Amino acid sequence: MKWSELNLSEDTSKMLDELQERKIKLDKLRSSLPIYVMVAACLCVYFTLIFYRTILISSGGNVMAMLDMLLANRYMVFSLLGCITFVMMMRNVMSKIETAKKKYENLRVETIDKLDHSCLINSDSQTRDQVSSLMKVKHDINLVYKN
Repeated sequence: MKWSELNLSEDTSKMLDELQERKIKLDKLRSSLPIYVMVAACLCVYFTLIFYRTILISSGGNVMAMLDMLLANRYMVFSLLGCITFVMMMRNVMSKIETAKKKYENLRVETIDKLDHSCLINSDSQTRDQVSSLMKVKHDINLVYKN
């Protein structure tokens, strides 16, 4: 985006561009999380149903027989490994979301502080209002309030 039209300083322009990039990254991570949740949930339900039908009922409660039946069935082992893998991937994406959210919020607060002070070449409040409204409309980024 061309920030020179709004008469902004170079460092403020870079900060606003970085804020947009972080918002886009955070939105992409948030949109990918439901996919991992759905796949992990489906695999866990599948594993639970198959485990109950093929192993739990036929073993009669004998733990060694359950373990033997579990390891003998390839589909059970692969579904268990898939379930564990997708749960771990889901947790990884959740931690990335938290990290990206913290980085985004810290930069957003810093941007608000910078816009409140003398970051503008022309320290007009109209320019600050234009930047805030433009970021809200185009990128859904709040630059008016910190909380």
